[in-house]
Amino acid sequence: MTSSYSSPALANSSGLLSPGLVLLLASGAGFSVATLYYSQPILGVLGAEIQASEGAVGMVPMLTQLGYAFGILLLAPLGDRYDRRGIILAKAVLLMLALLLGSIAPGVGTLLAASLVIGLAATLAQDIVPAAATLAPESQRGRVVGTVMTGLLLGILLSRVMSGLIAEQLGWRAVAFSAFWSTLAVMLHADFGLGSAAAGAFGLAGAAGALAAPLAGRLADRRGPERVTRLGAALTAASFAALGLVGVVPPEIQLGVIVVAAIGFDFGIQATLVAHQTIVYGIDPPARSRLNAVLFTGVFVGMATGAGLGSLALGQWGWNGVVVLATLASIGALAARLVRRVAP
Repeated sequence: MTSSYSSPALANSSGLLSPGLVLLLASGAGFSVATLYYSQPILGVLGAEIQASEGAVGMVPMLTQLGYAFGILLLAPLGDRYDRRGIILAKAVLLMLALLLGSIAPGVGTLLAASLVIGLAATLAQDIVPAAATLAPESQRGRVVGTVMTGLLLGILLSRVMSGLIAEQLGWRAVAFSAFWSTLAVMLHADFGLGSAAAGAFGLAGAAGALAAPLAGRLADRRGPERVTRLGAALTAASFAALGLVGVVPPEIQLGVIVVAAIGFDFGIQATLVAHQTIVYGIDPPARSRLNAVLFTGVFVGMATGAGLGSLALGQWGWNGVVVLATLASIGALAARLVRRVAP
């Protein structure tokens, strides 16, 4: 099935997307995917608020990430076949309703159910990104043509992408990344007496990693995505390992070590993700939505796994257990990158 629609307001006189549309698409993608992480800064105080155990509260980020994984696997591929505008609108409404339900949840059961739906609906970000990529080259003609996957079966895509890029590399990094962020607020509350505002401020430090995206893109163009993935993997592993210093450095610089490590591993993970997207999209460019689905399903399954394992490690062995888990997972990703060369 091929669909088309007129969009004369999409482009300006130079044939590029209008600034207003760029801002709208960027805001929609950013705010929707941010809903996956709204609960994390308040996990330290959330349990007492709704009278839930630490283990139950730890399932909130896990179910949100798992819902996102299921959403991009089952819902994101629809963007290759149907009008993405309708899909984006429907998911936006569902996301708003789920967020409202989560905000008034009387107990942990309702909150967990809302978290799963939030993850499912937040995948509208995965519809916005391919839509923006499709709109840009078509805007000079004033219309957008939605395409369907041709030439490769989904099973072949799954085997080529999952086995080479996700299960061995991105999945491991996602485990480490999520294990850290899903337990940070609980640790800060227990060990440093800091509240949700402080935990949220650490998110701003991690957001500095977003600067890696344009840098990684330019480096991948000049040197190839393979080199970027190796550099990103090495930086990620080193940054997580540096968290082991928190328990041995003077108390006055412990929070600084966490901030520097967060910036480092987030930068490395973002760079690696951009490089892997370059490799994955090259498999079959007309199938961006399906390729996005395969890629990010693996990533967010890893994120959900990391949230669950991180919560378990924190409960059993404390913060050092989380650090060991994240470090080993990131070293595993680096080893996979070094010993196996993945061809696009």
